[in-house]
Amino acid sequence: MKFFADGGSGMVPPLTYNPAEYKNLVMELDKRGYQVMTHALRGDSAHMVLDTYEEVEKVNGPRDRRFRMEHAEIFPTEDLPRFAKLSVLVSTQPSFCCSDVGSNFDPQDRTPTDRWHSLAESGATLAFGSDWPCTWPPDPFVGMQQVVRRTVWHSAAASAMLGGVFDGGGQGGAVPTLSSYIPEERISIEQAVNAYTMGSAYARFSEDRLGSLEAGKEADLAVLSQDIFSVTSEDLAKTHVVMTMVGGKVVFRQK
Repeated sequence: MKFFADGGSGMVPPLTYNPAEYKNLVMELDKRGYQVMTHALRGDSAHMVLDTYEEVEKVNGPRDRRFRMEHAEIFPTEDLPRFAKLSVLVSTQPSFCCSDVGSNFDPQDRTPTDRWHSLAESGATLAFGSDWPCTWPPDPFVGMQQVVRRTVWHSAAASAMLGGVFDGGGQGGAVPTLSSYIPEERISIEQAVNAYTMGSAYARFSEDRLGSLEAGKEADLAVLSQDIFSVTSEDLAKTHVVMTMVGGKVVFRQK
């Protein structure tokens, strides 16, 4: 069950629920056994979500919930350890980063965003994706390059908007600069691949059959044009798929 704790339009998206409304809904759905995930783009939204997840765990008792926060690009610094403590999965999209203010809708707010390294170091589980159809291109290799470089992108279309909120890895005609956004929050290509594969499989309770190439799992795999573990970081986005298998059957082959 997915909630939207705030909107996605306008420069600073509005809150959708007051905390009591949201908590009551999540509490009841959790009692019925649903996995709950919540879209949160604002720091106060993220804080509300974490508070609710913590309260639900206390009231309804422990179980393997795998609560998720979708995007989680910005949150109060003091909330960073809570993701690991509460076992909240961070389901996020690297290609949304980065403008000069990261992925922040409010250019006046200088709270660091897209804190992949800090989250990983804290013990939180990262699950990466594209957020298709809300991003272009929906290319994991563009996202992987953004993870290991954190390049600042600028878009002519977004430059006239407050904060340039649509800047990001290759999106909407955005072009890269020579700058990087908080480079200490980079993570390795190995960590990025794990977040795109095992992290995402775990986030949907599918790690027993998806996410890695192991005997007994479904043969969902892609053959790539280059070894992403050995190419330079600036060449990661040039990677393309030459063959795809789903369930052991070839569904795409480059001509």
